[in-house]
Amino acid sequence: MGSALALVLSAQLLTPPHGATAPLAVASSAAAPSIASGAAAPSVASGAAAPSVASGAAAPSVASGAAAPSIASGAAAPSIASGAAAPSIASGAAQAPVRVEERARWGPPLAHASALLIGVRFAEVYLYPEPFADGKPEHIFERYRDTFTKPPIFDSDKPFFRWDGDPLAINVVGHGLMGSELYLRARTCHFGWAGSLAFAIGGTVTWEYLFEGNGVRPSALDLVYTPLGGALIGEARYLAFRGAQSLQSPLARSILSALVDPFGELERHAMASPC
Repeated sequence: MGSALALVLSAQLLTPPHGATAPLAVASSAAAPSIASGAAAPSVASGAAAPSVASGAAAPSVASGAAAPSIASGAAAPSIASGAAAPSIASGAAQAPVRVEERARWGPPLAHASALLIGVRFAEVYLYPEPFADGKPEHIFERYRDTFTKPPIFDSDKPFFRWDGDPLAINVVGHGLMGSELYLRARTCHFGWAGSLAFAIGGTVTWEYLFEGNGVRPSALDLVYTPLGGALIGEARYLAFRGAQSLQSPLARSILSALVDPFGELERHAMASPC
């Protein structure tokens, strides 16, 4: 009896609990890889052995800021918000304001100079018919021959600033204003001061040799003083014209502009001149 009871107790102790008779158990974490295991088998939740969507080390990820360029990355890839690696519209450091210089316009100054010289030449015919109204071909040919074969007129025995025999008012005021008209028209059409001076020199030479050359020989005084005196007067007029454009009152701006540059204002408003 005692022996039988001992055998029953031994059998009860040696019998494993229910569910533990299989050598491989689902709950075992040592002998078999399990879905919940983080060591022996790659798992979706594993952050070490297998690349994962959430991994920030072994695989490039959308959220990664190191291994793969990202839209939010400001280092590896240029971004619209980046102010260092790529120029940005919002960047105020890498961009400087660009000043656009307007190109010089030749049309209005040439048209203005042609009208000016033709008008003054017709005035000479009316005011000084001899020799400017003489239209005989032989006389015109002879005077042009003297114009291009003889030096310009300069008589040092004449009074100061009358070395060509013309009145002082014509030499000082008339030629000074003519030169300033040539200079100012070029200046307001975006020529620099040097280009405007060159334009005035060209207009003066054209006047002395072509327009007046069939009446009288060129004047050395006029060839020098007209562009140089015209540049001084013309630059002063140009600065006054620029000052008039900055006035707030439209009426005051129009009046001062017309006083400083009457022919230019007429061309700009009546003839739609661009400058």
